Amino acid sequence: MESLLKSVPRTVVFQDDILVAGHESKEHLNNLEEVLQRLDRAIKNVPKPQNVLELRSFLGLLNYFGNFLPKLSSLLETLHTLLRKGDNWVWDQSVIHCRSWGLQGHKSEAETGSPLDPWSEPAWTLEQIMQGQQEKQSSSSSDHKEEVKSLTTRHQFCGYEMRITRDWSRCLGISAVIWQPGIVLCQYFEMEQLNFSGKKVIELGSGTGIVGILATLLGGDVTLTDQLIVLHQIEYNIASNIPSDIIQRSKVSALSWGKDQEQFPTDYDIILGSDIVYQPREALSLIKTLQYLSNHKTVIYLSSRMYEPMGALEFHEKLIPLHFNSEIIHRVPKQEINIYRITKRGPEAQWEGGEKNNEGL
Repeated sequence: MESLLKSVPRTVVFQDDILVAGHESKEHLNNLEEVLQRLDRAIKNVPKPQNVLELRSFLGLLNYFGNFLPKLSSLLETLHTLLRKGDNWVWDQSVIHCRSWGLQGHKSEAETGSPLDPWSEPAWTLEQIMQGQQEKQSSSSSDHKEEVKSLTTRHQFCGYEMRITRDWSRCLGISAVIWQPGIVLCQYFEMEQLNFSGKKVIELGSGTGIVGILATLLGGDVTLTDQLIVLHQIEYNIASNIPSDIIQRSKVSALSWGKDQEQFPTDYDIILGSDIVYQPREALSLIKTLQYLSNHKTVIYLSSRMYEPMGALEFHEKLIPLHFNSEIIHRVPKQEINIYRITKRGPEAQWEGGEKNNEGL
């Protein structure tokens, strides 16, 4: 994405965001037009997926553009079925119908008079896109949710579409960013078809809540934790993404590592954390918290960006092995992201009673 947009004036790619600016309104709109045109060309030039890995890469690409595709969840439902383990790879007209339907404003074959081509020209203009964004922002507000100065993006995992809002009104800093290790952890849940049903889960450093919300949707009883000032953002996203009939399985609590972890239980089945190892001075407090919250049956999943200045290398290679068993279960080399499966030293930890496709994780 950085290479695609690097020559557009006053445009910066930051994680999953594209920031476009200009000295004045005209320059801003010109830069925005150029960005959208390049994204348009990038979508057209994406090769047709030939296997599950290529399809997963394509679905990941759509996370960047999901806000511009209405009813994306229903459109991609057929594509997500191809990710299921054991299913045969069949790329036919019934599968690819959803892509051209989404890009061409839901025109059917009967309306166009010709077969649908999934790699055909999209019919939307910049004005239509901007108008659609305004309409969606107007229709997304509701009486029971407090309005926030925010940025909302769509994300697709495990067949669920999530709308994650980042609250810019409270000066949350890094807590108002969807960090890539969190995205990678969600993708891992999808890839391994993890089932959290009946599991007692706690997430550390929830931030926007994207990981903990997905764990709830996948059946877990999840406590999402962060600093007190961040809880409003997490609660907002829970209300926006978890159906009312299961929302009681989610809980939001303030947790300061190394200080008040003893206010929490010690019988969690799963502990989750994504990009929470970024300040070396916090490492010992995090270790202390993990030690208290876990037992010998607890499984800890940490997704970390392995930047040496952030202390992740020393944390995972030197500190964690002093107290825990640890193994790398997934790598994304280009992004320098590892997912670790960690258990407490002692009797071998098991994730017992899970679905067949969870065994051995």
